[in-house]
Amino acid sequence: MSNRKSEQHEPAHSARTESGSYSERATAAAHDAVDRIGEQAERAEERIRGAAGDVRRRSYEARDRARDLSDEATMTARSYLREHPLASLAVAFGVGMLFSSIMRR
Repeated sequence: MSNRKSEQHEPAHSARTESGSYSERATAAAHDAVDRIGEQAERAEERIRGAAGDVRRRSYEARDRARDLSDEATMTARSYLREHPLASLAVAFGVGMLFSSIMRR
């Protein structure tokens, strides 16, 4: 009879052992998946940071180019005004008249 009791408990023990090993495998698989996702997130973060750095660098370069072009245009306009003061005055007068006639309407 004691033999029967141990036989009755064996399937339950076996099922617990199998479910225990299954849950351990599932837990290990979940940890592996989380680790892989974390590594992918790190790589994505590195790529995003690199792209942001490139955008920042390009925007600074574009700002510097625009500033240089603006400075050059200002110097060119000043030079023209000094070399041709009467023509500059006539253009300014014409633009003022045009603006005035547009504003009256």
